[in-house]
Amino acid sequence: MRQQTFTDIEYSGRKRKTKREEFLQVMNEIIQDNSTIFVGAGTTILYALQLINRKNLFFITNSLIAFMYLREHTDYRIILTGGEFSPVTEEFVGEVAIKSFESLNIDIAFAATNGIIDNNVTTAQFVEGAVQNAALAKAKIKCVVADSSKIGVSDIYTFCNLNDFDYLITDEKISKEIFDHYSQYTTILKEHAK
Repeated sequence: MRQQTFTDIEYSGRKRKTKREEFLQVMNEIIQDNSTIFVGAGTTILYALQLINRKNLFFITNSLIAFMYLREHTDYRIILTGGEFSPVTEEFVGEVAIKSFESLNIDIAFAATNGIIDNNVTTAQFVEGAVQNAALAKAKIKCVVADSSKIGVSDIYTFCNLNDFDYLITDEKISKEIFDHYSQYTTILKEHAK
């Protein structure tokens, strides 16, 4: 079975791309020049890489797809963690990936998630969350990125509490009720009203 590439993800999401670009622009706004940034393995975060236009950035990722995009389309410095390769998510996981963060200092970490339910940020596999937790532990600013379809739903494992994040970055489709509910846990940044 052929593995999914960034081009496949870009093509499959073209209809949603415009809306994703609008809310992912928020990510670009909080990144400063000369920052060290962790990006987790997630398609929503992958879309954001196309929009980042800051200077002299240093990226750290366990996502092979994010690494390939950054290598082919930017001149940013990049670290790809080692670890056991997960062909389903195309990311590196396990003890080697976790140890990659021991001596690193991260300005901003962008974690991916499959769902956020109340104070629980969830993922499909424990090992995926463990790598993101290692990165988050070394970050000055912690962000979780989730489009509105992932808010109010859960996957199997809770890897972090929402109140451990500085920001939840999402789109404008969340209702006022959901915005108010999740605001008790963290600051929500969403796309600007047009």
